[in-house]
Amino acid sequence: MMKSSLKNQQLLSVLFLTGVLSLSTTLSLGQNATAYQQKNSTLNITTKGELISDRGSNDNYKGDRGRGRGSDDNYNDDRGRRRGNDNKTTNSQLPPRVANAVLVNLSKQTRISVKQLKITQSSRQTWSDGCLGLAKPGENCTQAIVEGWRVVVSNGQQNWVYRTNYNGRVLRLETPIAANNVNNLPTNVANLVLREAAQRLKVSSSQVKIVKAERRNWSDGCLGLGRPQDSCAAVVTPGWLVTVEGKQQRLVYRTGDIGGAIAFDAAASSTINSSIKPVQMPTKQISGLEEGVVFRAISSGGFAGRTYETTLFNDGRVVRVLVNNRGNFQPQSYQISRQQVQQFQQLLQQQQFNQFDGLKYPVNQGAADFINITLISQTATTSYIDINQNRLPRPLQEVIKAWNQIASNTQ
Repeated sequence: MMKSSLKNQQLLSVLFLTGVLSLSTTLSLGQNATAYQQKNSTLNITTKGELISDRGSNDNYKGDRGRGRGSDDNYNDDRGRRRGNDNKTTNSQLPPRVANAVLVNLSKQTRISVKQLKITQSSRQTWSDGCLGLAKPGENCTQAIVEGWRVVVSNGQQNWVYRTNYNGRVLRLETPIAANNVNNLPTNVANLVLREAAQRLKVSSSQVKIVKAERRNWSDGCLGLGRPQDSCAAVVTPGWLVTVEGKQQRLVYRTGDIGGAIAFDAAASSTINSSIKPVQMPTKQISGLEEGVVFRAISSGGFAGRTYETTLFNDGRVVRVLVNNRGNFQPQSYQISRQQVQQFQQLLQQQQFNQFDGLKYPVNQGAADFINITLISQTATTSYIDINQNRLPRPLQEVIKAWNQIASNTQ
């Protein structure tokens, strides 16, 4: 009996000690787990804080591949290619790539060594379209804002102004260069022009001189000077625009590529160093424009004695009609962009076209076979003779030049 009681006491002691040891182990494990979690939490917070500190507000940090990236995302990728805002600058310094593109282009056009050319001015610009605001008549330009540059180049004697996009891949001259190829003019073409000029001026061929020759592609077989009654082959004709001087006259001729065809360009010819004094137009000849019209030109005279009206509308339509039409002449029309319309309107303002309001530039005494042209805007009406165009005031010449480019597609 006593032995049984003793065994029971021993068994209870063992169970009690086992329970104490189990509870102690559980408490120890719980404390270790808590400490481990606190430690890891502290480490995680510290690590996250360090990463945020490294990246900063500009997000400049090195990723797994060791690339340093910033807010503008300019970096070299694994192949060494420049990524991100290529060639963009935030200051007014012209990128070398743009400068080189401009100098090389101008050197090719003028045959002036790059070493003799110098960029004198450059400024950041925002152009209105893909043509850099210099669209040609009938040219389609992407209607998107283009960031770029305006660059002035000089050789010490002359200045050229370029417009470019931001990296120099697209560039245009504000005033295109007309190449002078006198030395490349074929001998038979030169002799033909000199002979015709000498006969017109009633002098010997030795008293006239070719001062300029330009390669041209004429719009038809009449070299672009056909009259309404002429039948001109509708084919592009390569040839030359040749300027001759002699006896205080500057004569301009259009020719074919190798001679044969030749035409005197009266509108481009002029008396050297001579200007025309305008007279006041009769009030009845001064007329305004109806609403929706930007500009109108009325030409009359010549061999046929016909009168044509060419009108530019606000929406870009250009329409040419024959006044008092008794035949089968159909109105001719085509469309230019709204931007081209705005550019022409700006030119009228820049050249102060309204200063010529009511002025008429008369014909020379003894002149024949001329065309009288009246130009009308919303603010001015003026009149001149085609053979005297190069003797008109320079601002008026600029307006006429721009208008002829617009109206040429209707002829």
